[in-house]
Amino acid sequence: IVEFSDFECSYCRRFHEQVMPQLKSEYIDTGVVRFVHKDLPLPFHPHALPAAAAARCAGEQNRYWDLYAALFDQQNCLNCKGVLAIATEEQLNTAALQACMERKSTVALINANRSEASLHNISATPTFVIGPTQSDGSLDGRVIEGALPWSSFKSTIDEALREVRRN
Repeated sequence: IVEFSDFECSYCRRFHEQVMPQLKSEYIDTGVVRFVHKDLPLPFHPHALPAAAAARCAGEQNRYWDLYAALFDQQNCLNCKGVLAIATEEQLNTAALQACMERKSTVALINANRSEASLHNISATPTFVIGPTQSDGSLDGRVIEGALPWSSFKSTIDEALREVRRN
């Protein structure tokens, strides 16, 4: 499953709160499905790009998923606190995080995610591609837009798994 998401998107937060816990316990933690988050910070969300950069940089401290969760949990505080304050609360090394966020390579990685989304005609968040990743790294699968309920995700995932097993 490839997720294209924006840390300021309320529908992305809804996915994180209502669907991700079940997805994680039933499919990701059991090794059945690999979940990949790709950044798609929308231009009208002023804190989405810094949040995406902070999450990417938290990966250098082996804390990507911790900050990913904290940014969604505190989405309403992105404006009042800022991403560095949230990272501080998560006990990340904020000096290293900030230095990484300012690197051109960090912005280039986020822009590559944006380009990939554009290449696949993905412009809304959250958007998910559920299906096998091709050997060349391209995406192939069913595209789901929006924060659909768990039952919709589960049925789509189960159908994709059945198709993989048939082939």
